[in-house]
Amino acid sequence: MADRKRIWLASALLMVSVLIAVLQGQQVLSRIAHQAVAKVWVNRSLDAILRGADSAYGESFMQDVDAMRTEIPEDARVVLLLHSGLHQFDSVYFMQYFLFPREILTCGDETIEDCLVTMSDETTYFLDASGHTGEMEHSLTSCVLRDGLTLLSVNACRSVP
Repeated sequence: MADRKRIWLASALLMVSVLIAVLQGQQVLSRIAHQAVAKVWVNRSLDAILRGADSAYGESFMQDVDAMRTEIPEDARVVLLLHSGLHQFDSVYFMQYFLFPREILTCGDETIEDCLVTMSDETTYFLDASGHTGEMEHSLTSCVLRDGLTLLSVNACRSVP
């Protein structure tokens, strides 16, 4: 008889523990779902590219993409300098998606200094996400989109002071 009471008590405690865990899990899931719905609601006015940038890398990257799309004409070439350590800025494929229809290139085997000289023309913009070009001598205009992210071009900045 005592064993039955112990088993019943243990079962009751187990059921209460499971019920508490389920309720706590439900609260966590509800909070996560609420955050996701809020983000979708806030981003509803953005185009698919900016929503994708926000979803993939957050608001800061979305603002960077928006600034680059504003600053760089659609018929321009964008040369990635590939030394930022951030794969979204160093990948031709990522940047091709976020900056389409602009042509995305890299310097290849050239040094950054040589690349800036050989590839510079009216339709080429260089994306420096590492700050390396700040120390170099060049005749290009620097458009600082934010600390650590700079566009270099022979053209004057369109919207960035």
